[in-house]
Amino acid sequence: MANAALGQAATSDLYAKVSLALEEHSGRIKALELLDGSRVWLKRAEELSPRLRVLKGDAAKGLERDRTGLRLLAGAGLPVAPILLEGTDYFVTPDLGRTLHAMILDPETDRADLLAAFASAGATLAELHNSGFCHGRPAMRDICWDGKRVHFIDLECFRPGKSGPKAYSKDLLILLHNILSRNRDSRVLADEMIRTYREAAPPGVLQHLRVRAMSLSWLIPLTAPVRRLKPSSRELHAVPATLQFIWGLGIA
Repeated sequence: MANAALGQAATSDLYAKVSLALEEHSGRIKALELLDGSRVWLKRAEELSPRLRVLKGDAAKGLERDRTGLRLLAGAGLPVAPILLEGTDYFVTPDLGRTLHAMILDPETDRADLLAAFASAGATLAELHNSGFCHGRPAMRDICWDGKRVHFIDLECFRPGKSGPKAYSKDLLILLHNILSRNRDSRVLADEMIRTYREAAPPGVLQHLRVRAMSLSWLIPLTAPVRRLKPSSRELHAVPATLQFIWGLGIA
């Protein structure tokens, strides 16, 4: 099924490129270049070995959660990737710019653009929460910046029934940890994201965030030996940084 907003020529080209890719490639995600110069992304359920299926869960169910999330959030007028074309085991979305993850890793990224993108991420996450939805795993690689605003992609952890300040605080904790696991201006970018989030945050979210951080304080001494053994592990070293960042927010 194709998105009705596409023109006839664009739809024909999209069908042809997707059909060929489905025959030739079995990977989970593939970029496709269209004749008009635009790029789209073909997403399929990842083919997992029995061992990885136990670790990662059912890939087909993850794809359906992603599809369901994109439809629901788009229906609520929220900035997510629109589905341009879909079948039972795949769907196609447009390219919506660089992810925050790619931007923060690129030393050539303009600093003003970087700050604007992270400010938009905070405001948009608040918009999502105010609409009664959780992302589920708002990592930087799942947030795209088109130069004007961010869009959410990859909603494989989306659960329609998840809502409320406690659930929203988990989204916020995941995103803060992800940001603070990077080196380039990570504290400044976390400050910018949380600044715009708290300006529009639903009541109670930041209070729940602080309670979460306090309840996880035991992770700092527990992970200390592992952090010494793995000095290059950004995720591990971001644990104390994230909790201390939240404790220092001065939440009323």
